[in-house]
Amino acid sequence: STVMYLNEQTNQVSIAAFHGLPDDTPLGLTIPMDLLPGKILQALQVGDPIIINNVDRDLPALRRVLVRPDIQAFFAFPLVSDDRIAGFITLSSLQPRNPSETEIHTYQLLARLASASLDNVRLFESTNRNLMRMSSLRRVDLAISASFDLNITLNVVLDQVATYLKVDAVNTIMMRGKLKRV
Repeated sequence: STVMYLNEQTNQVSIAAFHGLPDDTPLGLTIPMDLLPGKILQALQVGDPIIINNVDRDLPALRRVLVRPDIQAFFAFPLVSDDRIAGFITLSSLQPRNPSETEIHTYQLLARLASASLDNVRLFESTNRNLMRMSSLRRVDLAISASFDLNITLNVVLDQVATYLKVDAVNTIMMRGKLKRV
């Protein structure tokens, strides 16, 4: 089984987590979407589950992207986030297998729960970024309102810019006099 993320910019899916693959399978292993058989691509685009009961009989072209060549049954359930396909959870079997409707619904529920978890993580990260931005702006505001010393104010502003933008160096250039000399 795997959790795979879709990168729309590179048009690739990458393995984010797995169980049952060879130990030397690297996390982040990417598979170009254009290598996936058309049946898989169509299902992923509309968010339908993919149920391949017998790979050799039903979709032998899938073999070219399977990490394990001994897989006989393959199932993928989309992870939907913000009304777009963010990736999918895959399950596979070493024997041809026809899952029951109850199993399919259970796997779909698992994918929905995983999608909700991914949304929660995304929202949490977004909230933290916004909180950091607001905190930085508040520190700058306090520095400006608490001091008439330009050097103190600029140091606070530069510190916040370096922290927020995660850069190693920032500076200001002061223009003096009518000739605009540095």
